[in-house]
Amino acid sequence: MAEFSSSSQEQSSLFDTRHQEHNGAQMPPPEQFRTQKLLLDILIAVFAVLFFYLLYKNFFVKEETPLATVPTPRVEIVKPKITLSNTTQIDVLNGSGASGIGMKVTQHLRSLGIDVIDVGNISHTDESFIIDRIGNRTEAQQLARTVGFDTTRITVQIAREYMVKYSLVLGKDFGQYFPDIPSKNK
Repeated sequence: MAEFSSSSQEQSSLFDTRHQEHNGAQMPPPEQFRTQKLLLDILIAVFAVLFFYLLYKNFFVKEETPLATVPTPRVEIVKPKITLSNTTQIDVLNGSGASGIGMKVTQHLRSLGIDVIDVGNISHTDESFIIDRIGNRTEAQQLARTVGFDTTRITVQIAREYMVKYSLVLGKDFGQYFPDIPSKNK
């Protein structure tokens, strides 16, 4: 029985961590284990927060792609040949003596994006010109260039009560500005 008691003393010394050696190295005291465990717990918590942040960011948050990295499709936009304001309205006055020319020129101008709201006739005139009824020289010049007129063919007659800003007067020379429009009376 004496042997049994001595072996129980050896067994109790196996669980005594204060002075036990493991493979020739002395085991650290329990206070050091608590500090190491605390640091390990903090490190695991940091990695868990980082993991869940990246998971959230990648699967739940949709970021906008910067426009610079998105290839833009090649779409050709057909712009009107005139850059008059949206409220610019003109009328066409036929003074050429050729019937139906005012309406044909109106259709051509509308295809260019010009808002023609009225077509009429005036007494015969030799030269075509533009009447500026509001005094906006820049816009009148844009209109003249669009229809192919020289900017010297602009006459200013301020009439704010008139329903349009500009009048395009067609004279007998309209064919040099609108060569694609045939005249019956030529």
